[in-house]
Amino acid sequence: ISMHNKTLTTDRRTRKRQARIEHILDTAMTVVAREGVDGFSLHKLANELDLTVGAFYRYFPSKMALIGALEIRVIEAFGAEFQEAVERFDAQHENLDCPAIALARIMVLTDVYRFNSHQHPERTTLIGHILASPNHVLEANIAQLVLEKMVVTLSVVGTTLAHAVTTKAIESGRVLERAVLVWTSTRGVIHIEKLERHD
Repeated sequence: ISMHNKTLTTDRRTRKRQARIEHILDTAMTVVAREGVDGFSLHKLANELDLTVGAFYRYFPSKMALIGALEIRVIEAFGAEFQEAVERFDAQHENLDCPAIALARIMVLTDVYRFNSHQHPERTTLIGHILASPNHVLEANIAQLVLEKMVVTLSVVGTTLAHAVTTKAIESGRVLERAVLVWTSTRGVIHIEKLERHD
């Protein structure tokens, strides 16, 4: 019984700690949305959470670790939304071997990215800042974790592209490279759309 109680206490502590981490990440994203990545600081986050900066280090060893965790969270959200969009699309279309349907399936993913850029601009801003900055924003070990999550998310795009190859909608090519090109070109189109407000 005492081992069972210890396990329950440990599980409760783990859940409580995880809930606290999620709350910190939620608040950090709010600060990033308001202040931008460059304006984000641990002092601003600590003030928002009513914590001391020292207390924050019980959850994240550094600002970079927090930014990395935010990156991973955003990338995983994109991956889940990509997967859900493809599954919804597949459920609505019977002839997935049709080349036109295979191309439309790719466009569904670009629409998810575009929708996110309008509904959650802080997400695309965060990813863009890390990827586009000429400086090393993240330490190598954190950057590696972020990159691994990005590859998983891009694999959803890659699988969709590979399917388009099997239907002969597009020619064969390097799947991951193409997935990166779809991601970056969609981001580029979004930037161009912003210019439409101006002559």
